[in-house]
Amino acid sequence: MGSTLPQTMKALRYDKPESHSIAEVPLPELRDNDVLIKVKACGVCGTDLHIHEGEFIAKMDLAKSLEAGDEYVALSRQDPSAQFQKLKEENPYGFDIVVEATGSVKILEDSINYVRRGGKLVVYGVYSNKDRVSWPPSKIFGDEITILGSFSEVYKFPAAIDYLDSGKVKVKGIVNKTFKIDQWEECLAAMKNKTAIKAAITFD
Repeated sequence: MGSTLPQTMKALRYDKPESHSIAEVPLPELRDNDVLIKVKACGVCGTDLHIHEGEFIAKMDLAKSLEAGDEYVALSRQDPSAQFQKLKEENPYGFDIVVEATGSVKILEDSINYVRRGGKLVVYGVYSNKDRVSWPPSKIFGDEITILGSFSEVYKFPAAIDYLDSGKVKVKGIVNKTFKIDQWEECLAAMKNKTAIKAAITFD
């Protein structure tokens, strides 16, 4: 069977930020107990855009159809101040758990103001190493807020796959853009201008 495998494969390579090329590289040699998997499609992570630049967009209608939460607030991207005020009025004591997943330092700093006394703030977004946040210590100890960092959740994969197989999690419509590997620039543009909710690279 090994003799029928191709000798090379395509690879996307970066030599510096925003400078990449498609190269033909040798197919990795299989070692004992290795398994070769043919990838038909690969999701593109928001981190890839950060990598490209040398360093994330939720659609509210889709979020509602996926039943991501019992309640949600559609925020204006021009001036969300009115919606934020409404959010505070309807939830004067804050929330038990607030997850910051955008990678925006400004939003991360503001997020602590939405955590209720004794609540948790989960820092999940991807940030630059040079980013810094400023929180008043009195807010943290006075309200007994727990701040948690979360980066890797590989151990949750089996449970996530079970949810997908069961149909409990609705994912139709999340991947709304597909590209070939030689359309990488178009893929990045779709992610950057936010026309792609989730992009994927497909292979022949």
